[in-house]
This record gives sequence, C-alpha cells and structure tokens, in this order.
Amino acid sequence: MRGRIVAPLISLTLLVLLISNCGGGGGSSAPPPSTPETLAITTNTNVQCVMTVPFTLTLAVTGASTSVTWSILAGALPTGLTLNPTSGTISGTPTGGLGFSATIQAADSKASTSAQFSFNIWSKLTINPVTPAAAHINVPYSLPITANAPVASVSLSSGNLPPGLSLGMNPQSATGLILGTPTQTGSFVFTVQVQDSTIPQTATAQFTIVVDSHLTITKASLKTGGQNLAYSDSFTAVNGTTPYHWTFAGTLPPGLSMDPITGQVTGVPTAYANNVYSVSVSDSSTPVQTDTGQGILNIASQLQIIGTYQPAYVGQSYFQSISAIGGSFPYTWTISSGSLPPGLSFGGGQIFGTPTQLGTYNFVVQVTDSTSPPYVVTAPVVFSVTPVPLSVLGSPASPAPVNVIYHSQIPATGGTPPYSWSISSGQLPPGLVLDSATGDLDGTPTQTGTYNFVVMGTDGASPPQTATANDFIQITTHRGRNDSIATATPLGNSANVNVPVIYSISPYIDPMDAAVANPDTDFYRLVATGGSVVHVETSAQRAFTDGILNTVIELLDAGGNRLHTCGAPSYSSDCLNDDLNSTTTDSALDFKTPGASTTQTTIYAHVFDWRGDARPDMQYYLTVSGVIEPLKISPATLGVGATRGVSYQQQFTTTGGAGNVTWAISAGAQPTGWSLSSSGMLSGVATTDGVYTFTVRATDSANPPQTATTQDTLQIAEPVAITTSPNFPNACVGQPYSFTAKTTGGVPPIQFSFISPAWTSISLDQTTGTWSGTPTVAGTFQGSFGAVDSAQPPSVQGQAVTLIVLNPPCN
Repeated sequence: MRGRIVAPLISLTLLVLLISNCGGGGGSSAPPPSTPETLAITTNTNVQCVMTVPFTLTLAVTGASTSVTWSILAGALPTGLTLNPTSGTISGTPTGGLGFSATIQAADSKASTSAQFSFNIWSKLTINPVTPAAAHINVPYSLPITANAPVASVSLSSGNLPPGLSLGMNPQSATGLILGTPTQTGSFVFTVQVQDSTIPQTATAQFTIVVDSHLTITKASLKTGGQNLAYSDSFTAVNGTTPYHWTFAGTLPPGLSMDPITGQVTGVPTAYANNVYSVSVSDSSTPVQTDTGQGILNIASQLQIIGTYQPAYVGQSYFQSISAIGGSFPYTWTISSGSLPPGLSFGGGQIFGTPTQLGTYNFVVQVTDSTSPPYVVTAPVVFSVTPVPLSVLGSPASPAPVNVIYHSQIPATGGTPPYSWSISSGQLPPGLVLDSATGDLDGTPTQTGTYNFVVMGTDGASPPQTATANDFIQITTHRGRNDSIATATPLGNSANVNVPVIYSISPYIDPMDAAVANPDTDFYRLVATGGSVVHVETSAQRAFTDGILNTVIELLDAGGNRLHTCGAPSYSSDCLNDDLNSTTTDSALDFKTPGASTTQTTIYAHVFDWRGDARPDMQYYLTVSGVIEPLKISPATLGVGATRGVSYQQQFTTTGGAGNVTWAISAGAQPTGWSLSSSGMLSGVATTDGVYTFTVRATDSANPPQTATTQDTLQIAEPVAITTSPNFPNACVGQPYSFTAKTTGGVPPIQFSFISPAWTSISLDQTTGTWSGTPTVAGTFQGSFGAVDSAQPPSVQGQAVTLIVLNPPCN
C-alpha cells in the first residue's frame, strides 16, 4: 500500500518539470508590467465653417488600443452640426451664430483625452449684385466688383470681357475692378469668380456689359486759369457723327467765350471766378445723339506781391518775409536782378542772415505761380542796411548814499561810436556831474531826495543819431556797511517777507577811492526765545547763474565768539558751515537757543566769501526761521522835505520787537518848530528854511532791548511860487517857440502841469517847465498852468495864462 502512494508522487514531479521546460521561461517568475496607454486628439481645434454650407469634419485620435467613443463634455456645437459618437465625425449645415466652443472627449476601454474646439461661423461669400452701366466704344470705363467680405483674388471663370477691358484687383482696396477702354461694340456676358481672403471659399456672379457707339463727352472739365492771363482749353467727345455742336449752360467769366463747333473756350478773363457749369454736345446723326457733362471753372485772382522789407541793422541777425496772394499754388520765388546785401540770403520770399555791410541795395523780387500759363510778378526793392539804433538806458543807479563818493555810468549801445552825453531836462542831484565824453556820473551827493532827469546820447554817425532816456537817482541816508557785529543788520523770519530779499557782498574796496583793500563780510542780528531752533541758510550757487559766490556761515555771540552747539546740517559741532552738501557750495546751520521759553538770546549770523575777495556783483539769498521779528520803524523815510509855515504831522509806528516802545531823537536836530512825542508823533510848524539831518530811534522793552533807527535829511523851504508873468511872450505862426517858466521856493524837484480846452501846437515839458513847438494857427490861447514841489504835503501854485500867436511877419 505505500508503493501505490509513491508512484503518483513521482509522476507529478515529472509533470511539473515538463511544464517548466515548455515555455522557455525562468521558472516561477511573474510576467513584466504593461505600458500605460496615452490618447491624443490630433485634429486642429480651430474650426472654420460657413453658414448654410454643408460641413463635415472627422476627428482623429492617436494612441487608442480599442474602439473610440466620442462625446461632448462641455459647451455646444454650432446650431445645425452634430457629433457621431462612433466615428467622431462632425457634420451638418450651420444655420447661424457667431462663434461656439465645445470640449470634445475621445475614450477607449483603457484611457480618455479631451480638447477644446473653437468654431468660427462665417457668412457665405457672395458677390454684391450690380447692373453694369452701358459702356461706350473709345470711352474709358470702370466697374468695381465687390463682395460681402475682403477679396484675395478675382478671375474670369467663363465668358469674355469686351475687347479693351481687363479684370484685376483694385490696388487701393480688397475688391475687383474691370477697367479699360472698349474697342468693340456688342453685348458681352461673362462670369466672375472671387476668392475669400479669410477662409477658402469662392463665389461667382454673371455680368453683362453692353458696349454701344453712343456720342460721349470724354472731357467735361476745364483747367484753372488766371485773371488777365490768356486762356485756352477745349471740351472733347467721341463717337456719333461729326460735326458736333456744343452748348454751355452757366456763366463764363468775363472775357471768355466758347466756340460751339469745336468746344474750345478762349479769351482773357478779366475777373476771378469759381463757376459751376454744365456742357452739352449733339452730333449730326439722325436721330440726333446728345451727351451732357458738369464741371467747375476756376479763374484765380491776379497774382500780387504784398508786404515790404524793413531795414536791417548791420551785424545783427535779420529775418523778414513778404508773401503773395492770388494765382495758383505752389509759388516759386527768385531774385530776378540786382543783389542782396552781403551776409543775407533769399528763399521763399524770405530774406534772412546777418548783414555785414552798410548801404542801400536795389534788387527785384520775382514770384511765379503754377497757373498755365503762369503768372510772373516782380517787385523792385530798395533795401537799407543801417547802423544799430542808438539806445540810452535809464535808471543808472538808485539809490545812492548822501555825502559818500559816487560813481556810475549811463550806458549807450548801438549807433556809431564815439558817443556824447548831455542832460536835456531835469536836474542831477547836487554834487554830481555828468561827463559828456564818457557818460560817467561822478561826485559826492550832498542832499537826499529823488532827482529826475532826461539824458540824451548822441553818436558819431553823419548825420548823428540821438536817443533819450528818463533817469532818476534817489539819494538816501548813508547806512554804512554791515561788516561788524556793531553794524549788524537785524533780520526776521524769511516767511514774513513777501518778496525774497537779495543780499550782496559790499565792494572789495570801500570807499571806492580807498588806498587799501577792505574785504567785506556781512553780519546779521537775530533774536530768538529759549528752546527755539534757529535755521540760517544761504542760496547763491543754486539761485544765480554765475554761481561764483561760495558762501560760508558761522554763528557768533555778542563778543564775536563762535557758538559750539549747532546741529545738522553743519559738518562739525562748531557753528561753522562751508558747503551744505556735495551738490552745492551754499551753506546752512541749525542752532537750538538755550534757556527757558521766557528768555531771549541775541546771536549773530556771519556770512562771507571763503576767498575773501567778493565783489558787489556777488549776490545771495538768506533764509532765516525760528527768530523773533526785529524792531522796525515805519515809515522808513520822510521824503525829501516839507514847507515852512505849514502844519506837519507824521506818526511813526513799529513792527516786531516786544513790549512797549519809547521814542527819541538820537542824533541831529529836527526842523525848528517840530517835536517828537512819546507816542512817536513827529509834528509842528517849521519856522526856518534849511536842510536838517536827524535820527529817530525806537527802543522796545525786551531784555536785552532791541532798538531801531531811521535817519532822514529834509529840506524846509518856502512854498513854491510861479514868478513868470501869466501873459506869455508872443509866438509867431511857422516859427519855433521856446519859453521857460520860472519859480521860487519849493522842495525840488518841481513838477509842472497844464490844462486847456483849446491850445496851439506848443507843448510843456513837465520836468523843466519849458514850452516849445512851432504854432500853425494864429489866435489867443488860454489855459491853467501849475507847479507842485516834492514836499510832504506838497506845495502847489497855479495861475491862468495867456499866449498870443501872431501871423508873420512878427516883431
């Protein structure tokens, strides 16, 4: 029984071995894993369809191992199209819509993929219907072929065009064009095909063009003519039977006529015109053929040169043009004879350049227009190149200090040197003299006031040029230089000044006749309360184009010792700053005032040029903030004088400072009869003529106190009086007249006035009181003459005057 059991076991082992050897495999190893399947839709997803045109598109997919099923996951197909889920074919006839989007999926038994398709629905291409107009043999013909979309190409698909015509693309637009001149009569039927420029679709249309031999006007327009120019042009026609007969409907410009047989318009038009007309032609056939055309006849106005050339100044740039009117554009300009001054050029009616030589030059300017035949118009030109006009500049120096040596010069430019100067009216300040050869004003002014005068310059030309200028010099109280702490200028906050103040470094040598140089620096007195931050900043290099002043700032105490508690923007703890930063040579300092807010501290800002040789043309702005406004007296000046025996009042007031103000005359003496009250009222009746110089001082109650002074020099004079007889010396018709009225008293300068309801041609110089002119009519003339001085309040006197003008001979 054991044996029966063993035998089957042996048989099973052999069977296993046999099976293992059959497959050539590796014993009991598992089969390799399969590669994942990947699907891809390869059809272009941008689909083009044409409305109402049958459409079919079979979608393609790669990578499928079994049959594919198609479906729409999202969106929709255009109306009229369907998707076959088995074949993947989209088919149907689109019936409407602008554009559609659909996500289509392809799936087999193992994988799936999808793609989003865009459907553009285009209108069906059609050729716009048109009934061609009849063509005429030997007459140019044009017929556009258009479609409902841009056309890429056009061709003849059947039939024939009339001989002489051709079909092609219009170079100006995406349309077709039949163009040419028919050479054979008949009826011609043909089919035109156009290709869409967007999608591959075509359209065709059949046309018929009938070519006849009807009488036709081939030229109904007339060329442009010119007024007073000979004119000739013709209408033309073809076909029909000659001779022709022409009829003009409208108005021909005066001077023109039309030959009814030839259609020629000729003559010389005498007026410019812009006439609308129609013209008709008939032939000699039976029945008679006719044709009509329209046009506009333009006759340009007579060409004219307008404008003149102004004289040029030698050595100065010149540009001047003249122009033309009438005729037809464009114009052509030339110099037909003569020559331009050296240095000048000509073009387009313009003369430009820089003349280099004086003189008078004769040449002829010519302009030609584009009329056929052209206008040719000339204009003779007499062109002058003259010296630059003489110019004398006014206001040479104002103000100037009294009792200090003075120098200035009245500038003159242009003309022909050498120049000479003179005072034609008015007066210089006492103590100053004008040098007639140099224009220099020199001397030492001895009296304050404003002095008006007229200076006249004369050049060396032949004949000489003259020029005048109204000048004035204001002589003020001498205030000295602020180049020490003792003479420091009080300053307040810059934000409280309406107009920024320009400061300047005083002359390197002062006074100007000093033997030793005295370099200047500027000191400014600043008062601030404890705890406040004082800011001081210069602007020279940033404010003035010359940029030559390199300012330095230092802050000092009353003893001239530099302070040591300044912060940024200084470059050290010392209160000294040269350059604000690397971009500018201007300077700035910040200083925190010590002490309680109830205390006041006086500091001094010292501004100087780091080289030590600054001139008066070196200017700068000074910005200050954080200080108490300085005590200032108003008015700063009392004017030039007052009248003896007339009550006078002037109230002084102050700004800035702190507390109460006390007043005093600190130097000199006020006019006899005047007094200054404790409230600052200067008043009284002056009793003695003379010149008085005195200083008014105001002192506040701050600790330490601030003071302010104003110095005035006043003239006390008797009232102004006209001493001239009211009956002026007689004048004579046609002869120059000059007479100067006289006055006494008054504070100079004296101003004169005159009014009259009717006066002769003799005028008054209001500065000098001189009457001058040449009367042209005899008679007796009357008016009111007045004189007013510069006193405050002014002294005035007037009188009625009479002038008799005689007819020559005059004694």
